[in-house]
Amino acid sequence: MQMQDAPIYWKDPEKSSFQVQVTQCKEENGHYEVYIDRPVVRAEGGGQAGDRGVLRTDDTVIEFTDTVNRHGKTVLLCSHPVEEGHNLVLEVDMRWRTGMMRNHSAEHLFVRMMKSLRQNARLGYIWIDGERGIVDVHADSLSLSEILDGESMVNDSIEQAIAMKWSLVPPDELTEEVRARDGVAAKHEHIRVVSFDELDSSACSGTHVANTGDIGFFKIADFRRLDDGVRVEFLTDGHAKQAVREVYNVALAKKHEHSFEMEQLGAIVDKSRGLDDQLNLLLDTVEELLIEAVNWEEVGDIKFHARYLAGFDIGRLRKLVKQIPFKGESVALFFVPSDKPSLILTTNELDMEARDLVADIVEDLGGRGGGSRDVYTGGFSESGKAEELYRRIVERVKHRLEGR
Repeated sequence: MQMQDAPIYWKDPEKSSFQVQVTQCKEENGHYEVYIDRPVVRAEGGGQAGDRGVLRTDDTVIEFTDTVNRHGKTVLLCSHPVEEGHNLVLEVDMRWRTGMMRNHSAEHLFVRMMKSLRQNARLGYIWIDGERGIVDVHADSLSLSEILDGESMVNDSIEQAIAMKWSLVPPDELTEEVRARDGVAAKHEHIRVVSFDELDSSACSGTHVANTGDIGFFKIADFRRLDDGVRVEFLTDGHAKQAVREVYNVALAKKHEHSFEMEQLGAIVDKSRGLDDQLNLLLDTVEELLIEAVNWEEVGDIKFHARYLAGFDIGRLRKLVKQIPFKGESVALFFVPSDKPSLILTTNELDMEARDLVADIVEDLGGRGGGSRDVYTGGFSESGKAEELYRRIVERVKHRLEGR
């Protein structure tokens, strides 16, 4: 490939409108694959999503939600068919493409920064689309502070507005400084090398910003540990700024509810976790006492037990129910008050199913639920007056048991 033969999305990624002809259209898996005569949009590949956009005629607009490569042909995935031979205007969704350009360039910078912090760091899985990026960095025991150092270094590079340059290089001329995946050199006669000055050079077929300043802002959104590294999710520019605004606004609202300074937030979260651990220990003790001292009430010829358990959650409640020492015909009902109250009713040796005993009562009071023969789990979308709700459920269940 010569420079003049390179795809237009490499040479001019800002160009968004093209005249194309439909060469083939066929239905596949609930959508239409529309083949076009020119590779004016980039297909999914190399860890980057495909372009999106619309096809326009004088009176029709047809959206395509992805671009793929089929045996060297550019194919648009459309919601509606297009007649073969038609000449159309293809318009690229530049918001989506620009997001990919920012995210892809940011990925190059971030991986380079991580390699500068850890020389043995290796790039693994990547996914880049118009909203976010995901990258696996393989290196032993990477710390959060190192990841955030990498974030800061990327933002420093953004402020420098370093120009992006690219060139086509024969495989045998690739230098050690060029980051390339194994096997890339064997697949192509020429390799496209994308460079940001002396900061990073990588073999890459994706779309990129003209300079690092166009990335705008880089923010780590999340990460999780892998066996030999981390998976990092990141955002850029508007998506990154929006995420920061949302988190800060939540913190600001809590600051005025509970009167603390922003710099105290970390210590408050740590203390909250400590209190949560203490609460769990306390609930473990309460759970043991409940199991050891179940007070059965005689309702007709049925043993009945009901408890209002503030502080429990539905998961702990399910665990508790399995440990209740039932004897003979018996029914136990446990109610958890919260923003969305929930209950579990379980039966033992009863000739009616648990849901037949309580489901219509829950629904009549505005809740929903379901379950098996012996266990019914229900919930309510609003807390309202939780104690009153609990009292009414218990009264109606007991009344039903008395009438058996």
